[in-house]
Amino acid sequence: MRTLSRSLTTDAWLAVAVLLSRLPFLGPGAGNDNDGWFLVNAAREMAATGRYTTSRFPGYPIQEWLASCVARAGGGPPAMNLLSALAAAACAFVFARLLRRLGARDVVLAAAALVCVPAAYVASVSAMDYLFAVAFVLAAAHARVSGRSALAGLWLGLAIGTRLTSAALLPAILLLPPPRPERGSPHAAVFLAGIAIALGALCYLPAYGRYGWGFMRFVDPLGTGNSPLDFVTGIFHLDRLPFPPALIVGQATALLWGIPGTLVLVAALLAGAFATRTQRSRAAGGALPAASRAYDSAPARVLLAAGAAIATELVLYLRLPLDEGYLLPAVPFTLLLAAAVSPRSWFRAACIAMLVSPFVLGVDVVPPKKGIAPATRSAYAIGRAAGAYTVVLDPLRGPLLQDHDKRLRAAAVVSRVIAARDTMPAGVLLFAGVLCAELTDRLPQDRAHPWYTDYLLEADLRAALAAGRAVRLLPGVRDRVRRLAGDDPLSTGARELFPEDE
Repeated sequence: MRTLSRSLTTDAWLAVAVLLSRLPFLGPGAGNDNDGWFLVNAAREMAATGRYTTSRFPGYPIQEWLASCVARAGGGPPAMNLLSALAAAACAFVFARLLRRLGARDVVLAAAALVCVPAAYVASVSAMDYLFAVAFVLAAAHARVSGRSALAGLWLGLAIGTRLTSAALLPAILLLPPPRPERGSPHAAVFLAGIAIALGALCYLPAYGRYGWGFMRFVDPLGTGNSPLDFVTGIFHLDRLPFPPALIVGQATALLWGIPGTLVLVAALLAGAFATRTQRSRAAGGALPAASRAYDSAPARVLLAAGAAIATELVLYLRLPLDEGYLLPAVPFTLLLAAAVSPRSWFRAACIAMLVSPFVLGVDVVPPKKGIAPATRSAYAIGRAAGAYTVVLDPLRGPLLQDHDKRLRAAAVVSRVIAARDTMPAGVLLFAGVLCAELTDRLPQDRAHPWYTDYLLEADLRAALAAGRAVRLLPGVRDRVRRLAGDDPLSTGARELFPEDE
């Protein structure tokens, strides 16, 4: 009992430390991903009208409802970011409890690594849904291995209600070994699945009530369609990737784990494979000694469940490789697998590399994938042209710090727009690019008569100029238009609003 109490206290202090480590980065704004700003705007509309409003389809009901509660209490983007920080603390706490239940060593280090990989750290200080879903999935996994099937179903149902694709992890949860009394009983598995699916469906009833079955749509860069059937059938055509392979691989490695985390994790897995092979060559049937691994003995079903979860998340990611955050549910299962097969010293090194990855060796592209380029970089930053982009490696500014720098600049640019609004030409049309979402929150416009937009195609731009509108561009928009529309708005007649910032 005393040992259990001590471990609970340790894991609780870990959660507190994770939460405190996020506080310096909770502002400004809702983050560089426009989805965060969409959540802020939807939450405020829900708070004002009392009617469900999706931040984007198919909806993220649990997080949207929590954010609307914050908005109703007068909280803004930083307060909604705090919800994500709390979700990160919950992830660390529940993952530590799961690792202890499975008999793992280095529990605190592994749980801290989970929430410190760059994609998780950035998500935990932004208004993003990823870590809410991961926390609920981990809680379902812990309940499953603890023999509480009903509770596991409830947690997984909340994960589905947070992020619909969490339903794909149901098989992996069911593969986890329950305690001895439940083993071999199909009733517990059916019970778990039924509760998860029923609760998950219940969470989307408000979305169905407002949007009908249209809430199930999604955005496919390949243009194959936007129905659930289109999503499923698209899985069988993963040879058609919407983005360059280098970007897809880069998101899944450097942007997800960080450069140090990726390199040492791969080395740890290779070291495990090499050590196991060497051991087996010395004694037929042998494996890596338990004392040198992060587990005494990982049940085969744990490894099978981890492998199934990782494979599932990779398939979903390749179907829509829009963001490295899509792979975050695979991170705890990858750590479970690495702890079981890697030498303990290598596993520890991998976890430590993940802890430092948010702060060093950041990779960025110009124009950026998200947000606008930071105003300054370190003196040791290196840039190399790669097609229409410039790839930047900044040894002293890791992914988290670069993300924060972009947020600072975005907030500064929007503040300048607000200050200059009254001095702009009459009838101005502002191309705001990715800053549109932040402008919508901080400087709402009449939707019937908009004066700022993302950008216009060349024909529409010419029509606006012919109608006498002065077209101005915010920083970074010119490159965005050239990349997405193939034309230069300056050559058509638009002008930079803040030319000194370019």
